[in-house]
Amino acid sequence: MQQQPSRVKLIKNTRQHEVRTVEEVYFYWFGNGEGEAREERWFSDSARYDSTIKHQFEVSLKAAEKGGLKRWLRTKRGCLSYIILTGPMAKQMYRNVDDLELKAKHRELSLSAAKHCVKHYGLVGYESDEINFILTPFQESLDISDHERGCLHLKSILKSRPKDRILLGAMRNQIIHARAAAETMEQRDYIRSLQNNGTDLTFFLFLGGKLAKGAKLQTLGAAKL
Repeated sequence: MQQQPSRVKLIKNTRQHEVRTVEEVYFYWFGNGEGEAREERWFSDSARYDSTIKHQFEVSLKAAEKGGLKRWLRTKRGCLSYIILTGPMAKQMYRNVDDLELKAKHRELSLSAAKHCVKHYGLVGYESDEINFILTPFQESLDISDHERGCLHLKSILKSRPKDRILLGAMRNQIIHARAAAETMEQRDYIRSLQNNGTDLTFFLFLGGKLAKGAKLQTLGAAKL
């Protein structure tokens, strides 16, 4: 993907309060830089990237939260941009914000868009790094069935790209997240069974949620009890 100076200039000159276009979101994420520089922006914990993304795209994210960007889902590129906006961009904007309800809303929006994207546009026509982000919401779901779907989608696309480094990495991550989700679900079921039997879990949770089998209760699971 070639860098387009005119697009960079357009984004910088657009006023902060304006809702961005599909192309602006797409270009910032996929076309603004190459190789290691682009991956650093995607995966680093740098506050510099977080503040830049928040400054340029927070108004757009708020519009998506209110249902104002559903028209983006009508096109292949728009659907991808919607997933990026409500997924990784949202996480970077609110990385240090302790609002579980808002973050759950963002996960819901990105996962819904990802399911829509796979159903209506498929994955074959996307680049591998685009597919990686399309399927990331399946990894972050709290529903084990979504993890199973994510694995199936990756298995399907890998048939035509069996040596694709990006997709193989995505599959590895999906499997890791699926196992963690299954373990978390098992832990929640175990604790609820104790509750149903009348067991007082106050001291149990105070100690950090150590299960009889030696596993550690994840914070999210404890918070929902």
